[in-house]
Amino acid sequence: MIILVAGIHGVGKTWHCEHYAHRRGVLHGSAKGLVRQVLASVKWSDDRYATNRDRNRQALELAATSIAASGKSMLLEGNVALMGKRARTLGIDVTAFERLSLGAILLLESEPGTVLQRLPACHASATEVELFQQQERESAQAVARHLHIPLMLLRDCSDHTFGQTADAWLKRGQPISIETARSHAPGFHRLYR
Repeated sequence: MIILVAGIHGVGKTWHCEHYAHRRGVLHGSAKGLVRQVLASVKWSDDRYATNRDRNRQALELAATSIAASGKSMLLEGNVALMGKRARTLGIDVTAFERLSLGAILLLESEPGTVLQRLPACHASATEVELFQQQERESAQAVARHLHIPLMLLRDCSDHTFGQTADAWLKRGQPISIETARSHAPGFHRLYR
């Protein structure tokens, strides 16, 4: 199963994924890193009509297909919504996710002040950070609905909460129930269906 671990920059995607992958022996990679690997290893045609976006999409699909075919589990780190420099979304193409073999989306969010502390070079305001998170959340919901896969939102979650959620999906192949989420400490936020 491939779980997309989504969220804006600075919410802790890399930190949580790296710790979980190291402890559990699960594959972990960023969408950007997988695209770079594929582009470096495959000779692409010089189709002057293909955009970088198209090529990157094809490269990510190739990587995801290969991982899914191997039967291995993976935490795929990335963003769902494409954002402009200032709080505006560049739109989302839900069909871009169809060939990634995703089994679930785990969306991470953090308080805007925390995000801004983690990204000192960020010139966004707390209001803009919250708007970016809202746009990422709405995009993740649209993708999950389109693909008929579960989406769990974790806000300011602990390493333990992240691990429990990933375990529920990867070990049992099913999402954690909202009742289980409510019985645990804050960090579990909501399971979308």
